[in-house]
Amino acid sequence: MDRLRKMGVPESAIECFGGDVKSTRDEAYRVRRWLERHPARRLIVPTDPFHTRRVRFVFDRATHITPRCSGGSRTKRLRLSSGRS
Repeated sequence: MDRLRKMGVPESAIECFGGDVKSTRDEAYRVRRWLERHPARRLIVPTDPFHTRRVRFVFDRATHITPRCSGGSRTKRLRLSSGRS
């Protein structure tokens, strides 16, 4: 969360989906349920470069949103464009 704050993301816009999830798939489906209740234009999914392809695939299947990568050298942020306002 510190990284997001440093990027200028307000605390009120940060949601954590970790905790009791066991896999990327669990996390993606939890995010999908959240998106059904909270329309969002953008979603940042922090991950490292090694996991980016898997995260993109899993989130695309779970949320029907194709993530776009943007990010720094060590950590990539997947921006999910939902087309919602």
